[in-house]
Amino acid sequence: MEEKYFFYNDSLIRKVSGQYYYTAVFQEGDVFEDTYLVNEYKKEIESVGGVEFYSGELAASASKLLDKDQPVYVKDMYDPRPYKYIQFLIRTPDANIWIELCHDLNANQVDLTVVKEKVTNKT
Repeated sequence: MEEKYFFYNDSLIRKVSGQYYYTAVFQEGDVFEDTYLVNEYKKEIESVGGVEFYSGELAASASKLLDKDQPVYVKDMYDPRPYKYIQFLIRTPDANIWIELCHDLNANQVDLTVVKEKVTNKT
């Protein structure tokens, strides 16, 4: 599915368009440690060239933009405001792969979003 998604840091918001994938990873069994799971994802993402560019709560400017634009992807999430976010970027010759992990929602889940943005080479 094609989607527009917002990635940000403390001072900049970027709208990214591309192939969109979302899944929620839920607890299986009696024990669920979201921090452990997020750290395992982080190691794997970094092992394939991913660079972390943001970690923290939803920036106020991003929250305002979500309210204004009401992107479709927000419906996948319970409520984007209480999450902790970690965002990564993997650059390839033909695409930018944007990855977001959301956790710490007082629920036994981690949200994983991936957006593949095609890169056009201008000569």
